[in-house]
Amino acid sequence: MAFLELEKARRFTWGRVLAALSFLSLAWPALADAAESADDDARPLVVPGTARAPQPFSSFEWGSTGETIFEHTRAGLRDPHFGMRLYRDNPVPGTLHEIGNPTAPGSDARAGAPDGPHRFWDVSFGERMPVFTWYDVDPQRARYARGLQVNIDAAAFMLLDFDSQSLGVIDTDFRIGGSLDFRPWWDGWERLSLSVGFFHESTHLGDEYVLSAATIQGDAAPVANALLPYRANPSFEAVPVTLSFDYPFAGNHLSVRAYGGASALFASALPNEAYPSEWRAGAELRWTSQDDGNVSASPGPDAGVVDNLAATLKRRSTGVRRDQAVAVRADRARERRGAFGLEAAYELLGKRQYVHAGPNARAATFSAGSGYWYVQHAMLMLLYNLDTARSSSNALGLSLDWIRGRSPFGQLTEYTRVEALAVGLQYYW
Repeated sequence: MAFLELEKARRFTWGRVLAALSFLSLAWPALADAAESADDDARPLVVPGTARAPQPFSSFEWGSTGETIFEHTRAGLRDPHFGMRLYRDNPVPGTLHEIGNPTAPGSDARAGAPDGPHRFWDVSFGERMPVFTWYDVDPQRARYARGLQVNIDAAAFMLLDFDSQSLGVIDTDFRIGGSLDFRPWWDGWERLSLSVGFFHESTHLGDEYVLSAATIQGDAAPVANALLPYRANPSFEAVPVTLSFDYPFAGNHLSVRAYGGASALFASALPNEAYPSEWRAGAELRWTSQDDGNVSASPGPDAGVVDNLAATLKRRSTGVRRDQAVAVRADRARERRGAFGLEAAYELLGKRQYVHAGPNARAATFSAGSGYWYVQHAMLMLLYNLDTARSSSNALGLSLDWIRGRSPFGQLTEYTRVEALAVGLQYYW
């Protein structure tokens, strides 16, 4: 009874906190100064060096604003964003590969025998899409916007094995939910940012992985993968909380960030009595070029192809038209990041262990293990920033990744490990 009362109290407390933050996110914009939310088009364009000092400004908008309240965590393997990674690693136990003479006796055993490393494609689709944002920017204190942002979170995570039968889909996870981002607007506190979310995630082992070789290679009826002791879909709901601290130095070209968080899992067949059910900690070191908005319209009549291409990339990332490339909005100017960046990131993810305990394979049940399954992810990424006019993380990234530990994907966590170098292409909205 004491445990039940504690659980009720904890859920009631979470409910009050989320309700209060949601109310504040809607009520606060009405208190903002109307003069600070004037339309951008009413503000004059001026040439740098002739303007007054940049002034703080505030506004609230529905939909995307281009202002970042809580930055993407680059090494977060399970955070919603668009991206893909290619790597070679040992096959997932029970994976079947193509063989010759598939109708001969023992074809299933031969198809399941080890055949060396496989080629994997790790794909994610999704984003944290802003619904409502109130932001406050003090250009002389921080590049990031301060304020509140309400998001819809949606994502799909998929793992394909190009050397398995039918280029098999090994695992697919689907997520839908929402989140609230917060960065304090009190001077001295704007280096902190907080994200609180709620989502439902379902996880599914791929059909090509679950079924045996007879499904594709032979004429017999499909049979279950002998290395899978049960078939289950341990979907869950989760409340993740992540706190981040970032700090710039070396003239704002460099910045460092540290973050940590935990997730409580609910409404799942997985055992989640122990709290937290999942936790993570990470760090990022960033170098960013800077242009302060002063991007020339052209590098000059004698410039070569490379110089012209670089100038075009820089100008396009500012969002300024060619004929206004040297103009900035004086009262909203801030020290911008430039078109290019380089980031080194690392994250350690811990997921609570569990074991299959059910006597009936059709009704899989689980019991909690003694510790956590860990996943390490380190990456080095070259970024092209698509929008330097505001604080947005909108960027394309080319990454080199190192992943080691249990699989980060849903039900695969209990079956397999990964240790590989990967090449990735990422897009952050």
